[in-house]
Amino acid sequence: MINIFDKKDKILVVGIGGGGDVVSAAMIAYALRRAGFKTGIAAVAWERFVYDPIPGPIKLEELVKPVEKHNYYAIINSETRAKRGDRYIEFQAVNVSKALKENIVILDLWRGVKGLVKGLKEVIQNEGYTRVVGVDVGGDVLAEGSEENLWSPLADSMCLAALKHLPNSLLIVHSPGSDGELEQEYVLKRISMTAARKGYVGAYGMTREDAKVLEKILEYAKSEASMMGLLAFKGFYGYKAIRLGTRKVLVNPIHTISFMIKADIVYYLSRPAQLVDN
Repeated sequence: MINIFDKKDKILVVGIGGGGDVVSAAMIAYALRRAGFKTGIAAVAWERFVYDPIPGPIKLEELVKPVEKHNYYAIINSETRAKRGDRYIEFQAVNVSKALKENIVILDLWRGVKGLVKGLKEVIQNEGYTRVVGVDVGGDVLAEGSEENLWSPLADSMCLAALKHLPNSLLIVHSPGSDGELEQEYVLKRISMTAARKGYVGAYGMTREDAKVLEKILEYAKSEASMMGLLAFKGFYGYKAIRLGTRKVLVNPIHTISFMIKADIVYYLSRPAQLVDN
């Protein structure tokens, strides 16, 4: 993973699927820091129904007590909340901020792909980032779009489309199949299709240091998909029910691996990303 970046790079690591993707994105950001890179953590805020019954992603205008609010992005900390209807919720990026005691960048899906691109460019300009890495836990971002067991591709597809418009952007698929949607074998096949088009960059396996960081974050944040990687690292092998029992995941060592691929190549294999790119 180290050799694919320049030593002078400052890297923004973005959890692109909403919900708990920011958990694994933070783990990867910390792995890059230990390798000597400056990194920041970002996320799109869209919680699962069990944590936020209001449909749709969180708008920047719904953030309460952000550290900073800009035209197309905000910076939040452990004190930030989102006002959703008559409730104030602690979304997962807030919980990651609590665990790590650092600020998190929030991007707004309500502004569409163009708004996401503007937000990322605004962050890059204001904060001095040179590279953007999108992290998807499970692999839904690789979907063709017509898969029967695909539940929640919108956030992934929008973020993939946004990454395509940024030079030298990278996509990381962490823990293939861990979200109980696309089967692990199918996700690996889609990665191979990307590799056949010269889009495969490499892979990175979790270390003990990564597991410590992930375990610390999961004391505060909720992410069943990210938890699968931690369970696998600790030696668990077997089925785990997730999503209130509606899905099951065969936990295995593949869930500890992050696959690095070129965002622009994945985009050309993704009908959903192309459809939302407007």
